[in-house]
Amino acid sequence: MRYRARYAALLCLALSGAEPALSGQLHLATDLNQTGALSETRGIPIVLFFSTADCEYCEAVRTEFLNHITTDTDETERALLREIRLDSADQLVGFDRQQTTHAGFADRRGIELVPTIQFTDGRGTELEDQIVGLGTLGFYGAYLDRGIDRALDKLRNQIKD
Repeated sequence: MRYRARYAALLCLALSGAEPALSGQLHLATDLNQTGALSETRGIPIVLFFSTADCEYCEAVRTEFLNHITTDTDETERALLREIRLDSADQLVGFDRQQTTHAGFADRRGIELVPTIQFTDGRGTELEDQIVGLGTLGFYGAYLDRGIDRALDKLRNQIKD
């Protein structure tokens, strides 16, 4: 019986287009085309977090600001969050349905420094200025919230037009 419940939960997750992550952890991107479709359906932006495995600043951003977004219901209603690793050869389907790697996708986006955050619509078009580096830890959360709010506003205005 337990196995059926687990199977049903995994099937629902797979059909929803969600990318699995441990509770309280970021989703590593696997299919941005699916994520984009979910973004368009829900009318919320995608927050792309570009990082590397050995980046201490990336870890600070991840633990202090981003992990809670994956568990806070109010936050999950505002944006979809996906992580892209510049130093990873993991496979990734881009917004354009083209197969690439995390590193290749980051290169095509022109990402050179980490941590970097981009705010996009479901097609991968940037909606707001990206956040590059950590800057001042005390203001980072405000910059992130402002970026999400502005991206949401731009999406809502696109829908009205």
